[in-house]
Amino acid sequence: MNLNTIALNTERLISTTTSSTTSSTTSAAMNIVAILAMAIIFMAWVSMYFLPTIIGAFRKVANVGSVFAINFLLGWTLIGWVVALAMALRTNPSNTNLIINQQFGHPGMTPPGWYRDPYNQAPLRYFDGNVWTDHIRS
Repeated sequence: MNLNTIALNTERLISTTTSSTTSSTTSAAMNIVAILAMAIIFMAWVSMYFLPTIIGAFRKVANVGSVFAINFLLGWTLIGWVVALAMALRTNPSNTNLIINQQFGHPGMTPPGWYRDPYNQAPLRYFDGNVWTDHIRS
């Protein structure tokens, strides 16, 4: 072999190695981008699937566990997803107590029960019939 043939073979080997390295680097970068894109699409799909549960949690509906159960088990059907969404968007019952006009002991005496807190520390405070107690309900 002469010197020109050795130089030519060396150049071919270097160019093949360089192009192989460049193509494998580009391929790895494209794989990472594809994996990230798939992860973002999957997270968006999961967010949309559990949208009724997310809405129910933010709105603090009374039975958010039921919303989650219907969403998780039946959300794959359009009807189940819509039912879970309707449950999440329903109105919350208010925390008002119904005062029943009953006579306890003396006429005009307020019966024991949960009433709006006169001290404004909580929504409800227990009245034992004589004094306000330390028992509160949120």
